[in-house]
Amino acid sequence: MTARVGESASTETLAGLLAAQAAADGSRMAIAFPDEELSFAELHAKADGMARALAANGIGPGDRVGIFMPNALEYIQLIFAVSLVGAQLVPINARFKRRELAHVIANSELAILFTSPAIPEVDFPGIVHDALQTLQTRPAVVIAGEALDAFVAAGASAPGVRPTGSADDVAVVLYTSGTAAAPKGCELTHRAVINAWRSYADGIGLAADTPLWAPCPLFHVGGIGPLTACVLRGATMVSAPHFVARGRDTTVKVNTKPYRLPAFASLIATLRQTNSRIELDPFWSRVERGEDVSKEIALTPRSRL
Repeated sequence: MTARVGESASTETLAGLLAAQAAADGSRMAIAFPDEELSFAELHAKADGMARALAANGIGPGDRVGIFMPNALEYIQLIFAVSLVGAQLVPINARFKRRELAHVIANSELAILFTSPAIPEVDFPGIVHDALQTLQTRPAVVIAGEALDAFVAAGASAPGVRPTGSADDVAVVLYTSGTAAAPKGCELTHRAVINAWRSYADGIGLAADTPLWAPCPLFHVGGIGPLTACVLRGATMVSAPHFVARGRDTTVKVNTKPYRLPAFASLIATLRQTNSRIELDPFWSRVERGEDVSKEIALTPRSRL
């Protein structure tokens, strides 16, 4: 009998971390966005479905899968789905225009590209279309929404996939910003990503059920890293497509519990060790003291990516 996606995954891979948390206590909240939350079991199930669809479309070990979209639950599900089939994730800067995007698609030899419907700030499908017109070899493209739902549904009856990845396989190919030259891809193994963010989790004392505010874009190590740390520790990653540090629009709440920022408090303490004269405004002073700041953390779709 063929094993289901994730059954034999070890915790040496990103997919293995998620599978372990789903098996240990799947009811814990894994991801919290403004309008939706996912437990570890739910996140694993959705990643499983996407992995089956990827495998049904011929995506497997060594293939590269691009994601060109703002932060979204689908983005996170795809991150683990890519790992489940042993492929390599290529998260693409959501600020890239036609030229940079075309370079990354060609340079990474993407097998498939997932993108987002247009939003007020960015016409993702339009940029993808323009970029592909400059290329001779073009990957398959799937747009989040109905097309992605259909993609996943078509793979629902596909057989399970037994992960073959190891800690030393490439997990993520991160591209530089392209400010001074064409973006360059940096290959990161599962071991490198997990070990780096295990140290981060240890440093800030990240524990199970702890909410970690991580608004950085998922195309950046500052987004993928905290996600890895949260899944490693069974903590909750709190994020959003767009954000501002403070405001009056939509307050972030996690199960109505008081919201604190232990990671930033630890970082401030580290900074004070090197410069005791650091001055903080009232908001960050409250963060440093470990106070509840839930009424002052706000999200708004009008913010920049």
